[in-house]
Amino acid sequence: LEQPPAPVNTTPSRLSIALDGWWAFLPAQAPASQLPSQGWGLARVPGYWTAPGEALDAAGKPLGNRWLGNPVTDYRLAYYQRTFTPPTDWKGKPIFLAFEGVDGLAQILLNGQPLAWLLGWEYESYDVADRLRWGETNTLTVVLHTRGDSPRAGLYGSVSLRAMPDSFTDHLTVQPLVDSRRVRFSCDLWHGGAAGSAALRFIVTPRGSGGVEKHFLQDLPLDPADRSRLAFSTQCRRVEATFDWPEAHLWNLDDPY
Repeated sequence: LEQPPAPVNTTPSRLSIALDGWWAFLPAQAPASQLPSQGWGLARVPGYWTAPGEALDAAGKPLGNRWLGNPVTDYRLAYYQRTFTPPTDWKGKPIFLAFEGVDGLAQILLNGQPLAWLLGWEYESYDVADRLRWGETNTLTVVLHTRGDSPRAGLYGSVSLRAMPDSFTDHLTVQPLVDSRRVRFSCDLWHGGAAGSAALRFIVTPRGSGGVEKHFLQDLPLDPADRSRLAFSTQCRRVEATFDWPEAHLWNLDDPY
């Protein structure tokens, strides 16, 4: 099932297309050695195929609580599948396939080749630049195993394809250290080029204001990512920087802003 991908969260240096929507969907009682070409229904992503209105049977009707005459609880796994064509002008960029969460245990395949296993309730993205078929249709398959006897299963998070710069940060956290009048920043850092150095700049802007309250600068080395493993979490490194901020305007009930 191919649908036009929708642009999301696009910036001059980061491009992203959503792979959400209706995916081809096939419940199964056991893993299949070969998937059929017919008999598929549809399931919404993000969504739970076990939830009302989130899946359609092969006739295009709401799934309800039965598939092919059997209770849906008899099916311990389900196949999700869709196709997409990556933009050709993305070739040469770092490309990541991002999953924002599944309820169950997911095996991910790209063009029929195993890519990764994703545990339930985890966010992960995968380095797929060398595995995409440029200028062609690509097939993404997720084999979702249900979680024990749980009556719920699905791809509850968005799925997207992302073109990133040669060096970037992600998953920023900010920790105010009120007692010591300091602030701590941490983020994931990914670098696809040769070893070098860089500076991270953290800018704090008051809510509702176009001005800058404070900016902080941290020098750091750039180490090339180990791209022998595909998961972003295994390629990046976590960096942390703590700065003094004695004049910070602290929040309280009388002065919340």
